[in-house]
Formats: sequence, structure tokens, C-alpha cells
Amino acid sequence: ARRPSASAEFRGRVPTSSGEAEVELTLCGSGSAGAVRFASTSLKLFMTVLDANHVFNLALCRPSLREWAVPQWRELWRSPWQDGDLERREQVLETMADEMKRDVQLVWQTLFPQRPLNSLPPPPMSTEDRALLNSRVNFLKRLLFCLAICRLNFCTEQNSATFRPWPYPLASAICHGGRILIRLDGVKWRDFINLLLFGDPGWHDWEVDGVPLPFVPRWAASHAVRLKGNTSQPYEVKMTKRHTRRNIADGLLSHHLGMPLPLGGLGNPCPEVANQGELFVGPAGTPYSATGYVKDIQNGHLYLRWDDFGVTSFPVLARVSGTDDAGIRSAFAESSGPKTPAHDQSTRSCKTFTTATGTGTGSASTAICSRAVEQRSPWLQVSACRSKQDLYILVEEHGCKELASRGPGFERLYGHLTDERELSMQYRESPHKQLRCKGVLIHLLIYTGDEDGEATKILVHLAATAMPNSDSAQPCRLEDVRVPTIIRRRHESWATSVSLWCQNHFKISPAAAERMVECCRAREDEMCAYQCDGSRTVCYHHGNYGDDLKIGYEAYCFKVTLSKKDRSHFESLLMKDDFETSEQVLNLQGFGDCPSGPGQIVREWAWMSEEDAERLEVVGLHPPKDFYKIARHSDSISTVLIGIEGSAPGKRNFFSKRHGVRAKSQELSAFGKRKWRDYRAGGQEVPADIGGMHMSVDKEAFKVLQEAIAKQNLHLAERGSVLTGDQEREEMELFRELLQASDETVGHVLWNCAGLPRPEVQTAGGSQTFDAHVRGGRLPTPSGEFPATQTPSTDKTPKSRCFQAIDTTSTSSFSHVTNAQVKKRLDGSETTASKKSL
Repeated sequence: ARRPSASAEFRGRVPTSSGEAEVELTLCGSGSAGAVRFASTSLKLFMTVLDANHVFNLALCRPSLREWAVPQWRELWRSPWQDGDLERREQVLETMADEMKRDVQLVWQTLFPQRPLNSLPPPPMSTEDRALLNSRVNFLKRLLFCLAICRLNFCTEQNSATFRPWPYPLASAICHGGRILIRLDGVKWRDFINLLLFGDPGWHDWEVDGVPLPFVPRWAASHAVRLKGNTSQPYEVKMTKRHTRRNIADGLLSHHLGMPLPLGGLGNPCPEVANQGELFVGPAGTPYSATGYVKDIQNGHLYLRWDDFGVTSFPVLARVSGTDDAGIRSAFAESSGPKTPAHDQSTRSCKTFTTATGTGTGSASTAICSRAVEQRSPWLQVSACRSKQDLYILVEEHGCKELASRGPGFERLYGHLTDERELSMQYRESPHKQLRCKGVLIHLLIYTGDEDGEATKILVHLAATAMPNSDSAQPCRLEDVRVPTIIRRRHESWATSVSLWCQNHFKISPAAAERMVECCRAREDEMCAYQCDGSRTVCYHHGNYGDDLKIGYEAYCFKVTLSKKDRSHFESLLMKDDFETSEQVLNLQGFGDCPSGPGQIVREWAWMSEEDAERLEVVGLHPPKDFYKIARHSDSISTVLIGIEGSAPGKRNFFSKRHGVRAKSQELSAFGKRKWRDYRAGGQEVPADIGGMHMSVDKEAFKVLQEAIAKQNLHLAERGSVLTGDQEREEMELFRELLQASDETVGHVLWNCAGLPRPEVQTAGGSQTFDAHVRGGRLPTPSGEFPATQTPSTDKTPKSRCFQAIDTTSTSSFSHVTNAQVKKRLDGSETTASKKSL
């Protein structure tokens, strides 16, 4: 039997203290299922407000001074997860923060091994072994640099188009399973790998010299990357038996590469391994004891897959006319611009670092800060303030006298930044201290279409009337002739904002709201972004904070045409030429002369012809002279898929799990921590198992990444944490801060500690504006015209390449492999042997 269902609407504010709060839940009368029809009614819903310890706190992932100085090696490798953790949300968060704190320590020890006094010295290494060790660790360092500079994003649904900035410590991105899908726009995959491995894009010639060590080719893998034809968006797929031919063909062309890693740090203690005694980490992840290497065990194997999709066409956000880059791009600062933590974290100045032996200040720390002060500082994004005290210190330091008095405006601003999350704050220190607020609006142009799909009428918002609940207050009517305008919250995608707003204001079903979003995407070429003014009937509650703190808005325009076949979904919306909607609000302060307090806002709407809308000068009907729009651009697209597996193929890891032919996913990662799926079962928003972590690198970002890596003279891993100069101390302190930083705080660390900016790459992707497949940072030609659209390449197969490499784990090698030879091998007698090898 089909179960009845109904849509519900909930609006209200709950107290901030712990306990039960009674709120009202209204069922929409339009819902129906089968023979059952639901009338409008009201229910009572009891909610328990979560305490602060029920919310993830990044500060809990920072190791203490003692934990840095005296690592508890057995605890670092052990997961605190217990079977009962899933029963309570706060217990999951506590375990999650504890594991991520250990992630930070364990990754830092991998980069700069501390080697306790009682550890057994590693066996003698040849010059080549030392060079390979340094290459492995430096590759990991540069990869972390890349994640910090080019911005790591994640999505909670498999291969979703909506990305979110990375909210956890950067070290945790590689410690809990999963793979990072890196998209390269106009950047060759060889140059990218060369940069991570050698620090120079042109160092190694793959065509002539083959796969460089310490990478070794692999025959097959469990995951691959494909490209969506309409959006050119790469996505990750799980390989199965039916993909055997293609999997092996990719292996013969050296698409699958592996690199053993010394996870935990050379010479540091390993976790307890059954029947093995005391073991220590070797230079390639193979542990050693007093009797030599334990060759059956190898822990920590980096898997890398590259794909070259050739030249293809994809949507980009391009500038029209002479728009000032700095102005419009600030719209995307939340997810892509340089960011800094709120004052509670920014007070940890770069001039003072917590080291393993204490807190020190001096020339090393001062030097890396001085580079940032020499230049004109950019606008930095302030992350969400954790307390009112943080906001007070921030506004006081930047000269906002009106807000520093802690009047009603201060409380209102704090609510918009933390509770509603409708505004964000940016600041810069030079040439003088400044603060500003940014908001994001969505202009929704809704047209009705005739039988041929031609637009006939457009929906216009005419006015809004505020009706306070107080009997003594009078209604206040304000004319505001504009297109439907939506405030987008920082944590929402545009699709979510549009869908929820349409359901709440127009009282349409979730299916109809989803259809509205689909219609927006159908007119992708007409989407645009521009600066705008706020609406006095929509943004009234944001208030005015004086000359010291201005509020600016950016609008993202979407067009919808409701065709004749869609009218069944929007019958209530299309029934009359003029209609009204109402909404309950908690505070009418700022709406005209209305006093503070709850009330109702009634909005007047009208369908009219576009000519009438032109005469009324409807706000948002046309973009301004300077704006950004979506255009098609042709460029080469490559991808690199990177993940850290428990062990090399055929080997056991430290936790007695073998990497077999079936490539079965284990409970623990190579760092001994739980996988992301366990936290997802506990109700946390963590990366999806497939296509869960993404990063984009275009030409601009690649150039910045090159400059950043060139500035770093990386410390040799064979020296461990032994310091020989100020430069090495700076490097260790910088990585210590980076590993603990999230995407919100890593921009602050890069700029203030190393003078490194973050490029504005994929500015339109993710949760900020348009879908993730829309690229940003592309500008039109000087004349203002967009580049001509080119036909996407139909040949997605890269040219044949010849590789030559030595596999240190086996005696097999190959060279001069061509597509014809691959086809011959797969079609001939070698197919069976290849499958057996797999």
C-alpha cells in the first residue's frame, strides 16, 4: 500500500539554551496521496536544542603543546571509535575531533619525523634510497600545498554538482579513505605531476623517459574518472568486472600509478603488529626491526590515476564589458577568496608559533610575516564568529565605533553572521584597517510561455505591506517594483535557495519547486551575475551600520519559462493575474517605520507583459552594463585522481589487512582511522564515498602554485625534525598551521605566514552561485566579445605514449606500448593472462 505523505512548512526561532522548545508546524493543504487528502492544519512539535558540544568545533582538533612535544605513538595509530558512538551525536563529534587531532599529528610526523630517543635507527640507505625517500615526502608536502592554495571542496552526495568548502583540518582529507579528484583546465597532467614530484613542471619528459620514480605503474585499479558530455564535468566511477578490458588497457598505458609512502615518519614507532615485536617505519612504508625489514608488510600506498580528455567545450563565467574584476569577484569570496579565521583564531599571530619544545618568537617567524606586510593586503574573508566577544574585538580593532558600543545593531549583525548566515564579513589591514559586509541575492525572472514556448508575461513584485502583531502599530506599505528576489544563505546552494523559497512563498509542492530549478538550468546561457543594491522589502532586516561598515550585494540572475505542459505544477501561481502571498516574520524592525516585534508581510504580485515591466522600470529585469555571464569556452581538460590506500597491492598493512585482487574496502584507513562512511552513519556531513572530494586547477592557479612551491626550499625528510636553520623552522611551523587549518582559515595562514595569495579559481562553482561545472576566472576578449564556441572533441582517448619504468615490487617491465598493441593483447591470447594477473 502507498503510504500517504504531506509537505510541511516550519518557520521560527528556538532558544539558544538547552532544553525543549515548543514550535508550530503547518501542513500544506495541497498535499495528497492516493485517496487521502490533507487539509491545512497545525501540529505541535517538540524540539531539543543542541548544546555547543553537539556541533563540530575545529579548535578541538588542535593538538596541545604537550601533545606536540611528547607524542603518544600507540595512541596516534589507534582509533578512539567505539561501537556505541553511533547512539549519541555528541559522542560521534567527540570521537571525530579526537581522530582528526591525531590526523594532524600523524601527517606532521610523516613530513618531519621526530624519532624518539629509544627508536631503532633505520638500516643504512644508499644514495638512491635517500633520494627516493625525499621525493616521496616532498610530493606529499607539495600536494598539501596544492590543497591549501587551490581550495579543497567536498560534496555529501555521490558526484554531486554542489560543492562546499572543506570544514575539517586539511590533514584529515587524506586520512579517512576516499580520493581527491583534481580537475586541470588548460594544464597538462604531466606538468602538474612534475610540479608535485620535482617542483618544476618541465623537469621530466614522460614521453622519452617514461614513468619517473618513485612512481611505479600498476596493472589495474578500483576507480576511474569519466567526463559528462553536456557539462564537461569529471566524475568518479567504481570499476567492476565488466570494466576489466578497459581497466587493463588503462594499466598498459600507465594510467594507474602507485607510490609507497613512509606514513608515520621514517624511524618512528609503528602500531602493534601481531607476532612481529617492536617495528619502526621504513623509508618506503615497509617496517623494520632489529632483524631487518619485514617485507610482507607495507603500510601507506599513494594511488594516482591520470586522464587526458583532450580539448573540449565547457561553460565558464565570463565578463561582459569593462567590469572591474575585484568588484564582481568579491561575490565569490566566501568559497574561493582568501579567508581568515575569526578573531579567536587570528589572535594566534604568525609571530608566535607553538613548537615541539615551547612557544618561540624571533627572526624566523618575523621573516615570514614581514613578506605579507610589504604588499597591499587583499580583502580576507572572516569565518563565522564563534562568540559575540570575537565580533566585538574585530569591529573595535577596525574602528567601527557604532558597532563597538554593543547596541541593537551589534546584536542584529551577529545574528545575520551566525544564525541566519545571510551576510559575510571581509577585512583588510592595509593601507588602513577596513571592514565590509557582503550579501548574495538571487533575481528570479519567471515567464509564462505560449504553445510555442515564447515568453508572454513576467511575474513582478509590486509592493509589500508589513502588519505588526501589536494592536497599537499601524500597517506599513512600501512599493518595491522588482523581480522576485531571494536572499541566499552562505550554507545553501542556489538550487536549494530557489526551491525552498518557492515552496514557502508560492505554496507549491517540492516536485514543482524542483521543476522550477530544472527550468533555471535549461536556460543556463542566460544566467548572469552582477553587483546590485539591496531591496527595502527583502533586505530591510539587515539594517544600516554607519559609514564604518558598508553592506554590498551581488545578484545572480536566473530565468525560468513556465511552458504550457508545466502549468499543472504551478496552477496556484498561474491562476490569477494579480495575487498576494503572506509570510510570518519574527522582527519587522527596519521595514519602513514598523516597530520591533513579530508580524506578517503581505506581498503583492502581478503578471504583466515585458513592455509594461519596461515602463515600470522593474528592478532586476535587465542586468547592468557590466556583468558576468555563462559562455562556452574550449580548452584542454585533464584529471588526476589521488588517494592513499592501506598498502601496496599484495601486501599487508599495519592492521593485518591485505590489499587483495578484490580491492575490498577495509574498516580502517592507512592511518588507522575510521572511514568517512562511519561518520556519515553518525549523522555528520562528510565527503561521499565516490566523487566526494574535488579540487580545480586552472592556468592562473597553476601559476600561483608554481610560485608558491618555488619559494619553499623543502626540508630533506631523511633529516627528520632536526633543525639546521631558520628556513627549516619556518617550514615546519608553516606546515603545522596548514595541517590544522580548514578552508576558512587556511587563507589566513598562507597570506600571513608565507605571503602566499589564493587564486580565484572555479569562482562560480559549488555552493556559492552556479553549479560546480561552471568554471570561473575566464575573461572575454578586450572587445567584450566572447570566444566562439568550438565543437567538443569526439576523441576522448589520449594519444598513445611510450613509457618505460622499473617496478620495484616485481620483475615485470614494459616499454613502447601503443594502442594497437593494447588491442592485440586484449583480443588475442594475452587476455586470459591479463585477467589472471588482475
